[in-house]
Amino acid sequence: MTEEIEKMLEKSERFLASAKWDFKGEMYDAVINRAYYTVFTCMQTLLCVKEISSKTHSGTHNQFHQYFIARNEFVESEGMNLKVLYDMRQSTDYDFEIYADKDDAESAIEYAEGFLNKTKEWLAKNNS
Repeated sequence: MTEEIEKMLEKSERFLASAKWDFKGEMYDAVINRAYYTVFTCMQTLLCVKEISSKTHSGTHNQFHQYFIARNEFVESEGMNLKVLYDMRQSTDYDFEIYADKDDAESAIEYAEGFLNKTKEWLAKNNS
């Protein structure tokens, strides 16, 4: 594994740790944000292994779908969960009348942690 990939994974792990810390403080909107960035950074990491990059969130999502979900390297439901998490992050970050609750935050952490673990598994299998 290259140093760049290791640093990207470390960043994902820090985002997840931050989400868990924010959960303890009942900062549920922040949990959604940090959980999303855990997953987003994992996607960037996976794409980096394939020497693909994108400068936008939508570009990263599209590339991830094209190179991982469409090729069955990640299952389709992961893409649907990504959309839900992305929409939640958009809402809680930018809509001042929408707030995440404890259940939203728990689900986001669970999804992000699972995505990070699947990313590590994929890297172990496919990136010597």
